Amino acid sequence: MKLGFHGATTMTADLQTDVAATAHAGFQTLELWAAKVDRFLADHSLADLQALLQDHNVAPMTFNAIEFIAFRGDEFSAIKDRCRQLCEIAQAIGCPSVAVVPSPTPSWQTTWETIVAEHVAALQELSAIAGDYGIKLAFEFLGFGWCSVRTPRGAQEIIQKTGRNNVGMVVDAAHFYIGGGLLREIEQLDPNSIYTFHLDDVEDTSKEAYTDAARLLPGLGVVPLDETCARLKGIGYDGPCSIELFRPEYWEWDPMQLAVKDSALVDTMTIARNIFVGREPVGPLGFMHQRQMREIASHVLRTIVAIEGIDSPDKLVGSLSGGQKQAVAIARAVHFKRTLLVLDEPTSVLAVRATEALFEYLRSLRTQGLSSVLVTHNLYDAYRICDRFVVMARGQVVFQATQQETSVEELTEKVSRG
Repeated sequence: MKLGFHGATTMTADLQTDVAATAHAGFQTLELWAAKVDRFLADHSLADLQALLQDHNVAPMTFNAIEFIAFRGDEFSAIKDRCRQLCEIAQAIGCPSVAVVPSPTPSWQTTWETIVAEHVAALQELSAIAGDYGIKLAFEFLGFGWCSVRTPRGAQEIIQKTGRNNVGMVVDAAHFYIGGGLLREIEQLDPNSIYTFHLDDVEDTSKEAYTDAARLLPGLGVVPLDETCARLKGIGYDGPCSIELFRPEYWEWDPMQLAVKDSALVDTMTIARNIFVGREPVGPLGFMHQRQMREIASHVLRTIVAIEGIDSPDKLVGSLSGGQKQAVAIARAVHFKRTLLVLDEPTSVLAVRATEALFEYLRSLRTQGLSSVLVTHNLYDAYRICDRFVVMARGQVVFQATQQETSVEELTEKVSRG
């Protein structure tokens, strides 16, 4: 899955901060909170919005959201206007979809047939508008007791009866759980009709009493995320995934640090699962190759970071020390190596042996033609491993040189002077 950040997770921050936090944490996509885009465009142009995203190398995942699209009566004209507005923006910035949300159930007497008919009619009109702009509509069921569409099977029935090729669904892990969704339902879904997956967790509370404020970072709650992700992987879903958290407590945190936490390890998963999360090898029936993941995890940890104190890849990450967690994160990064590996203070909590093993592996990557960027304040470590040095102060490059052109003493002087 392609993991991204979500503007609802940092609700009190502005759009510019969301984009910067997304890039800072290493995400490549952002699910845009529509109200923040509205506020940004009140003082900026669409060209400014395009530049903001491009300058940070962040791609828009979807717009969230147009709420309560059915049973609106005369108010539905405003819903259509909003759809047209968001689709126009989405087309301009290359955002593929707009999320739409089902309405509350009008009364206990409202039948399921009526609910389906109302949402089908609304989606058909809105999808016609979106189609003019080449935009898809992502229909998001909500697990709340008051919502008229609470499960993926209900959403899928409505999508199928809508009969439009630009209408799919959002699968939200928290809403799937509290709405009583069954894991086997996922096996009946068409992966091509899932436009976005929300990876989130919830507190151990009554499902009937659930509110969005009870959401937690993945792995900190009771949602069976392992199995949910495995089932999605099993049907072939490999699309966008964002972490959508409406928890007011998180809104008070530094958005930059919160985004980093979103991309970090999951304490309630094993070491092997953390290394492979989102990339689990599966068989033709969708079952994960647990033995293969354990064997590879053991090999990677032993040969790449030479971590001590771990006798099994089945250990929960939450039981590890800070240095051991750092090593697991590094192992994950280097195992799924790409043409460029960025390591931010990777040795800060590593023992000497683990640091030496990491450096040896980075040297081997260099011989394979793969580059690494090491962000560090340990100049002695940097001088031993790096070919080129760049010293920055207040966002500006103040010195750069190859290893042959400088010394540890000169680097220390340049850093201290800033």
